[in-house]
Amino acid sequence: MCSLSNHAHNIHNKAKTLAKCQISRAQIFELIAAYYGQKSFAALKNSDVSTKLEKPNSGEANDRCIQRAISMGVNHETSKELSLIVTCELDSVNSVNPALINRQVLSYLESNIELNEQYFYFEGLKIYIPSMLAALKNASNNGVKDSQLLELLLLVEHYARVTQGESSEHWYQRQLAGEVLGEAQKKWADNFAELVPARQALDTFVKMHSITVLPVPNIEELISSHAVTSIKQSVCYRVNAEFIKSLAIDLWGLDENELSEQQSEFITQWEILATFQEPYRGQLAELVESETDLIKQHSWLGFAKANGIDLEMDDMHLVNSYTGEVWEHDFDGPVFVDGYEGITLPQLPSELQSHVTKHVEAMLNIQKIISKL
Repeated sequence: MCSLSNHAHNIHNKAKTLAKCQISRAQIFELIAAYYGQKSFAALKNSDVSTKLEKPNSGEANDRCIQRAISMGVNHETSKELSLIVTCELDSVNSVNPALINRQVLSYLESNIELNEQYFYFEGLKIYIPSMLAALKNASNNGVKDSQLLELLLLVEHYARVTQGESSEHWYQRQLAGEVLGEAQKKWADNFAELVPARQALDTFVKMHSITVLPVPNIEELISSHAVTSIKQSVCYRVNAEFIKSLAIDLWGLDENELSEQQSEFITQWEILATFQEPYRGQLAELVESETDLIKQHSWLGFAKANGIDLEMDDMHLVNSYTGEVWEHDFDGPVFVDGYEGITLPQLPSELQSHVTKHVEAMLNIQKIISKL
């Protein structure tokens, strides 16, 4: 994660290589504050944040860092070298950096902050929410896929919140007509007034975008390329994949039996990620049965077993037709059979076993990384 704490760590390590430079980690944070034009790191953390992480004028930031280092007892020449380390490290950290904005917005969504709040804290820094949302919208408009997904999730979250209270179009129209309403009726009308623009904003996003503009996870590519570092860089692996899949089907009115090639790929990839996030037998069985590659089929079997699911074993039971619960022996009403039949695959040639083992190990490693996000 790219936070100021990590940047301070990087700067401190590089500073240790400078001759005649004995500077503490706490003093590094003070140099960071100087870079952003603040008198202290405490002031930086509590400053009004609309400009706090915007990239400052390089020359001015460099001069401030030099002067702050000198005030700490560092000689002039070493102060210049130290300032260069600070400015080079922090140049990529600013509020218009889409990756930074996306992390802020994801944290904001996870924090379940009230709609009327203006500030929240991100990695110890006080963030001005309207500026953050404006920056996200700008990144989304510029085609940043992760930002587009987060914009959609914000719209969905906002709509979900304003629909929680009871609302009434009837009383809303009467209020518009100038009628003075009672307390309860006014609340219903006001709730509906919030609901309308929230739904319009969501409908407009769906109308203006296809699901193909949204980011798509690709577990198979991660397995083959071993580029697992990209997991931490993408928003995809931090959100609920099953929710994203269901959301896309609902908002874009997709028929799972009549999907285009691109739509099918979108749904499939999010289903695979959902299985890594929370494995369950039905989806794992579908993935095995839809696969034609023997190595991948047996890899899914191995992955399932590592998660406590044996796809080769039957798991059938009788269900009470009245209650939908598992049948009890003393019930003599109608029942039906439910559950899963075991999957039988062609035997795996011994020479392919090592490939399956490596494939499963890679899958479990990716699952582990995702679970820690």
